[in-house]
Amino acid sequence: DVELALMEMKSETLGQIDEAMQRLEEGTYGVCAECGAEIAEPRLKAVPFATLCVPCQEAQESRQAHARDRSLEGRPLEAALAAEGAATRRIR
Repeated sequence: DVELALMEMKSETLGQIDEAMQRLEEGTYGVCAECGAEIAEPRLKAVPFATLCVPCQEAQESRQAHARDRSLEGRPLEAALAAEGAATRRIR
């Protein structure tokens, strides 16, 4: 189960690297896909395949967290915690 998750992560990362190389060839590497602003060099050094600038990445993560929280609303606490634990296990 852990090996499969690692293989999936590696495959996803390789895909992101391929996409970054394509953006480099097209001349769009380092440009935020959301707002069109230049992605800061320190961010690209940390995450070379980043497609979003820091503010847009933070906004996206906030929207995703909000959507996840809303999906847990109205559920019994036990079911909500079980769903949250399953999501956390998939991330690791």
